[in-house]
Amino acid sequence: MHDIQTIKEKYSSMPDDMLLSFAKEESDHLTTEARQLLQEELKGRSLTLPVEEEHAVENTVTPDRDILLFIIEQKGLNKPDEQIIASLLEKDIPEEQAGYIMQHAFVLLKSLIKKYDQAMLMGILLFMSGLAVSFLPMNPEKQRLVYILAYATMLLGAIRFFNGLFYKRKYTRVEQSMEQEKRGH
Repeated sequence: MHDIQTIKEKYSSMPDDMLLSFAKEESDHLTTEARQLLQEELKGRSLTLPVEEEHAVENTVTPDRDILLFIIEQKGLNKPDEQIIASLLEKDIPEEQAGYIMQHAFVLLKSLIKKYDQAMLMGILLFMSGLAVSFLPMNPEKQRLVYILAYATMLLGAIRFFNGLFYKRKYTRVEQSMEQEKRGH
């Protein structure tokens, strides 16, 4: 919250011409919250940008998930941003949206890591429940069916756990390389 208040104060302290110039030149590099605060400040002052520049400030296009996964895959192959952006341009994505899409990819990456954390947890729970059922006392007629179900549940749990572990490690490595790249710039 402190950062948002600081940004609000910065925008409100700027003269009109400086705020308009900032909106024209820097809006593509702002976070979603900072961009929204900028729009509010412009509206509050009754300032408007020409239509094409206004579109850049309101760049809220949500990129296609396949494109975001493509970016993450390319990052996993250690491709530089310039090469990835060139690939995006080949896919007919406007150049001004490429940076925005690259930022969105990092957000998707974090959600994928969380998804695979949950898959690992679900795998552990399935495995443990199958294991617990296999130790329950039961009558001999139902024992075979219960064991089959218990072992199937344990197997499914193990598969989910290792699948989650594999993809979490893969995406965590990509996340680490993206963070190192950010620190390097």
